[in-house]
Amino acid sequence: MGSGAKKTEAAVAPAITAGLDRLETGGMLSLRGVTVSAHPFLASHLHKKFPKRALLVVTSNLKAQEVFQQDLETWLVSDEPERKGSRKKDEPTGRTLFYP
Repeated sequence: MGSGAKKTEAAVAPAITAGLDRLETGGMLSLRGVTVSAHPFLASHLHKKFPKRALLVVTSNLKAQEVFQQDLETWLVSDEPERKGSRKKDEPTGRTLFYP
């Protein structure tokens, strides 16, 4: 990585840390300024970081919701352990629900 990338990471890290801190205390996180195509990835990352908490995602319309859910399910499957049966009994499944 070049020095420009390191500076960018250093500048973004406090914003990410503040957002995660807000979520840990029950607050909300806005993804304003984050490209729309990255939202499902970030949602899957948040699910991985807070596996026992529900995650509510609001999209602008039905088509955006369908695309978001499809991408989110792809990311959730790619994050699952390769070995079947490695999930604990009380561990959430990562199942998504669709409410149009």
